Order: sequence, then C-alpha cells, then structure tokens
Amino acid sequence: MKQITRFVLVFALAATLLTAAPQQAFAASVPANPAPGGTFADRLAQRKAEREIKLDEKDQRRLANQCVAAQGKVRTLYQSVTKIAEERKTAYQKVDAKLWVTIGRLKLANRDTFELEKQRANLAGKINDFQTTAANYTQTLDDIQVINCQADVVGFKALLDTARLYRQQVVDKSADIRGYVINDIKATLAGHVADMQPKAEGNN
Repeated sequence: MKQITRFVLVFALAATLLTAAPQQAFAASVPANPAPGGTFADRLAQRKAEREIKLDEKDQRRLANQCVAAQGKVRTLYQSVTKIAEERKTAYQKVDAKLWVTIGRLKLANRDTFELEKQRANLAGKINDFQTTAANYTQTLDDIQVINCQADVVGFKALLDTARLYRQQVVDKSADIRGYVINDIKATLAGHVADMQPKAEGNN
C-alpha cells in the first residue's frame, strides 16, 4: 500500500512540474516510440514534429526565463521516477514468476490452466507495454535536462508536452495492470481454489 501511495504522489508531483510552463493547446496524439539507437537530436526533432508547438514572442521570453529553474526540478523528478519505475518492474516480475509457479502446481493437480495461461500471457504483454512507456518517459525527462532550453524554447516545450503525455500513460497503464490482476487473474485463481475444496457431505 505504501508503494502504491508513493507511486501516486510522485506522478502527481510530475503533473505539477510538467504543467508549470505556459499552456497552449497542443497535439495530444500518442508519442511514437523513438527509433532504437537514436540520438538526442533525433528524439528532439521527432518530438517537435509530433507536438507542433507554436509560441508567441511573449511566451517564448517567459519560457526562456523560467526553463533553467524548471530543468533543476525535472532533475529531481527524474531520479524519483527512475527509482519507482525500477521498483514497479521488479514487482511485476515477481507477480509473473508466482503465476508460473501457480500454473505448474495446478497442472500437477490435473487442473485445466488454459484460461490462466492466457491471462498470464495478456499480463506479460501489458507489463512489456508499461515498461516501454516508462522507459520513454524517463528518457524524455532526461532529454529535458540536456536541452539548451533558452536557445530552443520550442524544443523544450515539445519535450515537456511529450513527458506530460507519457506520465499520464504510465499512470493509466499501471492502473490497468492492477485492475487486470485483481479483477481477472485473481477471479480465475479463486475459481480454482473453490473447485479444489473438499465437498461437504450432502453436496455430492
């Protein structure tokens, strides 16, 4: 419970920091995965093309004056997010390992594990998707720290907006995984447990 609470608090902080810049309507399309092995310049060009940022002179000046301080806050955020993402990865790996062990034990008890195996595969896909998004999020936070924000305020804003979109995806995908484990996998396991209980006399 403490880990979940900490997860929520850190990403709430992220929402606050990433909305500190001047807010204009921005293209809310899902950011595409950057090409493997791409450079910072490659990612920056991609994010600028995706977000299509337009800033008037007033907002450019304001962002140029504020961006260095914002980078310092993002640096702290990056450290927290990276740590929590790694903890979440470890927790998901433990859930997956326990599922494999449970499936094996059910097979030894001659139980039909087809549905549970299908759910484990679905969960693995959700976890992989989460980890890709979390990696993209932390990479974007790192890019925010690297960019010469005063020289390229449009690029800086594009990265901020990209990070904001990734942050929401990370929160949503984490909630989806938790819901799937609780509402689907645990329900299937409960069914196996109920079926394997000794039948009371008179219920045969």
